[in-house]
Amino acid sequence: MRSIEQLIKELIPPNDYQHRNGFSNEHIVLSLTEKEKLEVESTLIEMLEDKEDDLIGETLTIMKSTDSLPTLQKRLNLTNSSTMKII
Repeated sequence: MRSIEQLIKELIPPNDYQHRNGFSNEHIVLSLTEKEKLEVESTLIEMLEDKEDDLIGETLTIMKSTDSLPTLQKRLNLTNSSTMKII
């Protein structure tokens, strides 16, 4: 089993052009075991509580995370980013 820290680094690279241009993590999300998915989901929700990052929201959406809905709603209400509002 891969460590959760490593998975998070693979799923959510640094938020800059060099690391995110053309980046997709869907194949990683789809390869997660159920246990990894639960742990990653929990970690991503915690991360989203602390910072606005469209990729975290997008990843939780790909995961079809219902547990993240309150946090996503909170972020949606607070954000100025039109991209985040679309996700």
